[in-house]
Amino acid sequence: KIQAHKTLNFVVMNEEEDSELLLVRPLPWSYEELFDMLLSTTKTTAAVANPLVSVPPELVKRILSFLTIQRVQHQRDVTVVGCSSHDGAYPLSCTLADSNNSWWLSAQSTMPGGRGEEWIEFQLVRGGGGSEGEKKKRKTIEKTTNQTPPSCSMVRLSAISISIPPMPQGPLSVREFCLHAHSSKLNKWHAVTRVFEVASTPGWQRFALHESDDTTNNNTNTNNRGLDVDKIRLVCLSNQMARRTDHFGRVEMFDSVGFFSVRFE
Repeated sequence: KIQAHKTLNFVVMNEEEDSELLLVRPLPWSYEELFDMLLSTTKTTAAVANPLVSVPPELVKRILSFLTIQRVQHQRDVTVVGCSSHDGAYPLSCTLADSNNSWWLSAQSTMPGGRGEEWIEFQLVRGGGGSEGEKKKRKTIEKTTNQTPPSCSMVRLSAISISIPPMPQGPLSVREFCLHAHSSKLNKWHAVTRVFEVASTPGWQRFALHESDDTTNNNTNTNNRGLDVDKIRLVCLSNQMARRTDHFGRVEMFDSVGFFSVRFE
């Protein structure tokens, strides 16, 4: 039944905005409606083969596990796993705290003229990588459908928020950034969003992610509500002084980049 339904192309459903469990691509049914439909279908099929067979709801949940994905849970699951460079003033984990008293800053001379590609990498899934059972399930889907589904260990990333110290206190604050994801097909990191610009203002600044942001076609799962990924790199392309150094020349003291905190949703 599922195989015959071409619209069930690894993500489906009109989910509620506050729902934690999502589908990989939109379908005209809610999770509950699809659950009832599949349960009814499997019961009918089983009854034809053997009237004494009762199909348990757990089987339907197992089927739906191939089609669903969870929203990223910032406070519960997100961790920092690495960066391109670091000044060492604070631990990398401080970037996940809602605080203006700590920050991540790249090493000196990493952003000549205020421009470069300094990054910090975040794991969005608890434990990362997925269990052996999840990896086996993913391979089975790829083999039987000749398509690459979202990893069972992926989550839906819909937006990112960032907090910086504004000018004049924050000349090293990030101004332009994009997000990179890892392509299993090409075995490399690549840009999956357009370049965003951070204003020189205090407080959180939110940037929504959409399918149109994906600048490549490198096997990263995208949809009109965000990215389906397990880890992400926030790549800083310029600091707040970059535009000024373009006009007045390079200033050595403004050759790194950073921010207070980030938040994923």
